[in-house]
Amino acid sequence: MTALKSFALFLLLALTIPAAAEDLFEVKPVADGVWAAIAKPHRPENGNSAVIELDRGLLVVDTASTPSSARGLIRQIRKLTSKPVIWIVNTHYHWDHYWGNEAFVEAWPQARIVSSEAARRDMQSAELGNPLLATWQKEIPSTMEKWKAALGKSTDASERARLEDRIVQWGAAVEEFKRMHPVLPGATFEKEFILHDARRQVEVLWLGGAHTPGDVVVYLPESRVLVSGDMLAGDTPYI
Repeated sequence: MTALKSFALFLLLALTIPAAAEDLFEVKPVADGVWAAIAKPHRPENGNSAVIELDRGLLVVDTASTPSSARGLIRQIRKLTSKPVIWIVNTHYHWDHYWGNEAFVEAWPQARIVSSEAARRDMQSAELGNPLLATWQKEIPSTMEKWKAALGKSTDASERARLEDRIVQWGAAVEEFKRMHPVLPGATFEKEFILHDARRQVEVLWLGGAHTPGDVVVYLPESRVLVSGDMLAGDTPYI
């Protein structure tokens, strides 16, 4: 059996047999009842998330790039607390921050999703929103054929490992894209959304265009914690 045929069989098994659950996020406490969920390397890439404990539930900031990644995050959240997610904030319109909404509302139908009006508008936009999903469904399979061809020719072990990882993870993503139905926020605001919870106040603020036109920050004044979405990437501001 050729190396390419062997890999094709491996790919088929990888896409049809559920993999063992693996944590996709490194969850770190940053204050009392506040956790940062830092995304580990993954394809498609996940954005970071935050989990904030309220009096009777949780607020989650951003929900990962796909429903399957979001379900992984949900499993990790349930290890932290038995409280339900009752609020979700999408910091901006980029797919890796809201395509996981679908899984969260399946797990917690009572959860309300909030974003800035500008972010929701861009999610709906013909150029910027959900058509990306249809584009990827069409274009990624042909790109994967190029990766498979490169794999068949490569003799470098590190390059082969990189290509195999890319083909398996994106192959699974393409199958998932066929079943996805991105869920948009059900509530929006222009400049600020203040949640007066019995445990803590949460301020969701639109301060002007930043990484995208609709970026918001989530600020916890009592804990002095700021969740910035993609306004900051490492040490480099995208403002």
